Amino acid sequence: MMSAKSNPLFESPTPPAAPLALRPRDAAVALGVSERLLLEWRKNHGLPYVRLGETVLHPVDELRAWLRAKSLDPEPPASG
Repeated sequence: MMSAKSNPLFESPTPPAAPLALRPRDAAVALGVSERLLLEWRKNHGLPYVRLGETVLHPVDELRAWLRAKSLDPEPPASG
């Protein structure tokens, strides 16, 4: 007879690994912006990304570093 301790049904599930990179939709959600703004930031403001074939990924660590750099060196407000 198997005890509850050795039964895999009673073991805690292994937590999923944190993603190393996010697809654009997930990166936009994580940053709280639209996918369109994410694309603009990628094209015009150096938002880090990697292209693997047709897949675009945003490395999580590089996104964090980019945000830190932007928060320490904010762009001046546009004059109008």
